[in-house]
Amino acid sequence: SKRNNTTAAKLENHIAHATNKERVKVVKMFGEAKLREFASSFVGQSGNVLFEQKNAQGFFEGYNSQFVRVQVASDFDLHNQILSVQYNSINGSKLTGTLL
Repeated sequence: SKRNNTTAAKLENHIAHATNKERVKVVKMFGEAKLREFASSFVGQSGNVLFEQKNAQGFFEGYNSQFVRVQVASDFDLHNQILSVQYNSINGSKLTGTLL
C-alpha cells in the first residue's frame, strides 16, 4: 500500500482510494461468511470454552479451542473458566450454547 518513504509510494498506477475501500469491503464480507460457515459446522456438537466476559446482551462469551466465539446464558460468573458447552445454534458468527 502507498505510504510515504516506501517503495510503494514511488510506484505508478496506484489504485483509487474508492476502489481500494470497495475491495477491502468485499474481502471482509467474504471472511465473515467463511467464519459463519465454519462456526455453523459446530452446531450440535460440544466442546470446551474459555470464558472471558459478559456481553451487552447479558451472555457470557469466550472462545472454543478452534477460536470460534461462543456465548451462553448464565447467572454465575464464568470469567476465566474453561467449561464444557453444547453448541445449539449460531447467531451471526457466534455459537450460542448451554453449559453441560
